[in-house]
Amino acid sequence: MVFFRQALYFFLILLCWLIPSVGFGDQVIFEENFESGWGDYWSADNGVWEIGTPTEGPEIAYEGNSCAGTNLDGFYPGNTNSNLISPIIELPEVGPSQSISIQFMQWYKYSWYGNWTGKDLPAGLIHISSFNNSTKQWEQWNVLGSISTNSSGWRTAKFDITTYSKQKIKFYFYHIGKESGSNPVDLGWYIDDIKIVLQNIPASFTGNFESGWEGWSISNGVWEVGTPFSGPEEAYQGNQCVGTELDGFFPSFTDTRLISPIIGLPPVAPPEEIRLRFWQWFSYYSFFQKSNFLIIMEETLKSLLITIRQIYGSHGKRSI
Repeated sequence: MVFFRQALYFFLILLCWLIPSVGFGDQVIFEENFESGWGDYWSADNGVWEIGTPTEGPEIAYEGNSCAGTNLDGFYPGNTNSNLISPIIELPEVGPSQSISIQFMQWYKYSWYGNWTGKDLPAGLIHISSFNNSTKQWEQWNVLGSISTNSSGWRTAKFDITTYSKQKIKFYFYHIGKESGSNPVDLGWYIDDIKIVLQNIPASFTGNFESGWEGWSISNGVWEVGTPFSGPEEAYQGNQCVGTELDGFFPSFTDTRLISPIIGLPPVAPPEEIRLRFWQWFSYYSFFQKSNFLIIMEETLKSLLITIRQIYGSHGKRSI
């Protein structure tokens, strides 16, 4: 009996170490690591995406031996747009304290994308589409997120798709292979370790990141959760925090958002107040490298985006 308990204890520790991105009690609805190749249901249009062992770009898959990439052994061909298309996935119904997210690892390197306005243009888009049971047609896709320039390594991407519960969906990784004098071809986009997860929303909001992502999500794959080895070199409390790069400089030409889970606020009566407070550490080279704190207030048919505060320059630990 003692041996059995010890074996179970070490098995649970090993399990938590192997799947740090999925919390306790969460359910994996769909996963793909491309170790079996294309399978029967993955597809691509315009013949750019490949599945196998990369010899260029990241040079290794994130896990195992295989991943998907726009060209596994060199630059992607110029002026070619191409979708990597998932199989059909049926999402379950969610309860009042549950959410569904899609998360995956990505590596990408594109030459700087811009136009005459100076605005960055995406080099890749993550799309999602749902099946309309009434019309028996797939709906127009919606954009979950985008990528551009350079990821500087394998990065996590995570998007909330709770609004698609009880529906059949497909998602697409849309590579935009534009080539011109100012935008030469490059190593492109690689995808691995895809999961769709039914998550339990914590009963109370903590935001200390000691248990990992805790329902948070990101766009453009720069934010990381873990122990910092650069910047502040330690979390404000505990062992973990969230940062744009935990072991060095953030990659250039990357705009990214760290997005909180849905938080239900209680009613208040004067003189009571509800305040948002957190600790931050930041260092930016100039005013042109800066961050915004944003809050989205959901109303009946629209969302209002408010800038709370903008930061730039360099500061140590500060409360806001």
